[in-house]
Parts: sequence; C-alpha cells; structure tokens
Amino acid sequence: MRYDGTRYDGTKSDEAKYNNVKYDNAKSDNAKSDDAKLDDTKSGDMKSDDEPVLAVRNLSITYRHHAASVSNVSFALGKGKVLGLAGESGSGKSSVCKAILGLLTPGPAAVSGEIDFMGEELLALPYEERRRINGKEIVFIMQNPMTAFDPCMKIKHHFMETFMAHLLCSKRDALHYASAMLGRVGLGEGDRIMDSYPHMLSGGMLQRVMIALAISLNPILIIADEPTTALDAESQSTVLSLLQTVIRSYQPAMLLVSHELRVLSLLADDIAVMKDGRLIETGSTRDVFGNPQQEYTRELMAAHSLMGEAVLC
Repeated sequence: MRYDGTRYDGTKSDEAKYNNVKYDNAKSDNAKSDDAKLDDTKSGDMKSDDEPVLAVRNLSITYRHHAASVSNVSFALGKGKVLGLAGESGSGKSSVCKAILGLLTPGPAAVSGEIDFMGEELLALPYEERRRINGKEIVFIMQNPMTAFDPCMKIKHHFMETFMAHLLCSKRDALHYASAMLGRVGLGEGDRIMDSYPHMLSGGMLQRVMIALAISLNPILIIADEPTTALDAESQSTVLSLLQTVIRSYQPAMLLVSHELRVLSLLADDIAVMKDGRLIETGSTRDVFGNPQQEYTRELMAAHSLMGEAVLC
C-alpha cells in the first residue's frame, strides 16, 4: 500500500511544514505542564460509565456498483470496554471502522444509519469538526504501521504535528512529552527513535510508536484494525501485552478488529461476529466463544483451533 499523505487523524502532512513553523518558546514558561495539558484533553462532558461512548445504529454502507458491504449493523461500546469485531476478510469489519472514522468518501460510498459518539452524531458533523475529534478523542491504530507515517518525516515530527494540532505547547514541551510517551511503551531510547525515519525502525517498534502516538492525548475511543497481523510472533506478543496495559491504565473504549480469534479472546470483553456485512452473533466473549450459537461462529473457532478450549476473559 502506498502512502498517500493521509495521517490517521485525517490530516495531510509533509516535512516542509516544519521548516515554516514558528514556535513561541517565550510562552513556554507560562505554559501548563505536560500532565496538565494531557488532563485538558479529556472531555469535560464524559458520560457516566453505564452510558455508551459509541453507539452504532442500523449502519449500512454501499459502494458504487456493488451490493451492500455493510447492512444494518448496530452495537454499543462503553467506557473502558473492548468490543472485538470478528469475521473473515471481506466481511465488512474495516468498512465499519472507516465509517466511524469518517474515511469513506461520499459518492463512491453511501453511508446511512447513526454513529453516536459522546452524544454527537458523527455522520452529520462537518469536516472541520471531524478533524477536531479524530486524532484526539478518537484514534486509529492501523494494521500496517508503515502506512500510518509519512516516510519523509522523522518520528519526532509526527508527534509534534499531533501535539501542535491539539495542544498548546512549545517545541521543547512537545519533544519532552514525546520522549516520555515512547518510554511508556517500552522504547527507552527515545532520542534515537525520535530522530529516526519510519523505515529505520522494525515493524514491532513502529507499531509501538503508533500506539504511543495514539494514547498521547488520552483518547476516549481507540479503533484498532488488525493491530498484530503484520507482525512476527515476538512482536505480536509485545504489542498484545502493551494493548492490555493501555486498556488497564487508560480505560479507553476500544473497538478491536481482528480475524485472529485468540487475540480477541485475550483482550475483548464482548464479541460481535460479522459475515457478509451483517452481525450474526453478539455477546460476551465467554458466551460467544464458550457456547457459540451460530454455525459460522463455530466454523471460525474450529479454523482457529478454539473449539473446546477455555476462553481467557
């Protein structure tokens, strides 16, 4: 997949931006601390824990000249909960994610239904409002981390771009905070990594950088689309452990998309199984994987050698 300049937060970026940025270091002495700025990123209108952070109702997606890719999909996701979206390739999982993120272009894709995020109807929001939310309150962890980064920009510039878009902070504060976030995901050589270009890092390291960038603004919702699929076994284990720590420490709502049922059994509280663009089975991870009601779910589990095994949840 070629990089087209689109970042996970929907913005376009290039190295030239940083040659023209004028940082107001004079303000840094009066600026708030990194932790205070981070606290400001939390929504003041956070709903109570028993109300859904995300509610998708009757979502349908039709691509031009094709049959419906997604038909009448509905689910809700609460604070601190992980919903695992399971299904084989082509079942519509990624299309659901793209609709939530506002990445489906009107015309080629017709989207209907409702996507309620913290009381706001996302499908009705103008582009600028979506940009305000994406990358700050809703973040996207991609399958292939290399596609999330501009290959011509150093890692530090990706962090600085995000912080400048959503926080009022100086260059010095941004670099300090970026280094601290890299440390939180187990990348202790922060200065070396920040001075690296994406291609200079391994897939596992780059995935951890993307997770650090994603959680740096304390998002309310994380959408993770096959976050371990492109990694080797050792890197998969590291990223899974890191995601468990993120869920436990930051308590975001997470929509976790994967065709690897073992990943979902380790991380998800609830499971929604998709087939041919429809949800065919939903329930707690223990119920769905412990006593699947649909033949398709049983076939998926058998293909992944989960039938008859204890479910970890």
